[in-house]
Amino acid sequence: MALHRITKGLFKYALIIPLMMGMIACEDDSETSLKLAVGFEETSLELKEQASLPVKLPIRITGRNEVSGDVTISYEVQGAGWDSRLRDMNNGQVVLTEEQFVTYVELYSIDNAVLDDDAEFSVAITAVNNGSASLAIGGDYDSQSAMVKILNNDIEGQFNPCTQLGNQIFGSQKAMRFEDTAFGGTYSGDVVIDVEAPDNWDSEDKCTRLKLSGDLINYGGRDDSMEIVINEEDGTVEIPAQYLGEGSFGHIWIKSETPGTYNATEGTIEVKVLYVDSASASDTAETANFAYTATLIVG
Repeated sequence: MALHRITKGLFKYALIIPLMMGMIACEDDSETSLKLAVGFEETSLELKEQASLPVKLPIRITGRNEVSGDVTISYEVQGAGWDSRLRDMNNGQVVLTEEQFVTYVELYSIDNAVLDDDAEFSVAITAVNNGSASLAIGGDYDSQSAMVKILNNDIEGQFNPCTQLGNQIFGSQKAMRFEDTAFGGTYSGDVVIDVEAPDNWDSEDKCTRLKLSGDLINYGGRDDSMEIVINEEDGTVEIPAQYLGEGSFGHIWIKSETPGTYNATEGTIEVKVLYVDSASASDTAETANFAYTATLIVG
């Protein structure tokens, strides 16, 4: 059920709120007109019936250039009877704020005993607002549509703890907490996330990208998510610099300070992370002052 896009042995996937990757497809028709490259990062996914959590299909803007305001992307789920098998949590429209480069189509699989076979549907981008927009011309994310396959899974009580889209792991009861929540200097602390290692972790179909959600930084009562990328070649893990959400003082950015390590057999990860809770709305991951550190331990 995993989907792999391999670049020189490194599985790279962008999850919730990563940075800009790829070059902008830009053509100025006037001083106020801009073309953005917008497309699906993954062009197919498989989802089991009776899955209790949503699967997210990422849509990326591959670049920005003097764009202000939100970008609204309209899409359409297509295929006869799709609404009896899928629940579209966004109702055909998603929005990227100025700080974001990725948003998601969220789909639930609906158990349907009437249909005994697998079913396939598609999701297509239909419009993008805020200036003139083209759909992912050039760059890596160049698909205007994606396929969704619902796997027949009518087994009483069955649930896969590694519900995947492009190797994301969706676990439950995840939490990431810093020992010290006081500000005013650099500090370090243990960060623990409770994620059940999937059965296929050390198989050919292993999960190679983690999507961790929960109280990732334990203040403000937020429910955020972040990305971890696993390098198959040298057994290291990295957290790409990414916007994590709103914190006590403003915008939170997070990234790994140095590559961490993982144990594929035990499903454990350890990586030192840097983060900042900045009052400056203009901060990006390149300009943010990553003043705080912590060690992230998964497993």
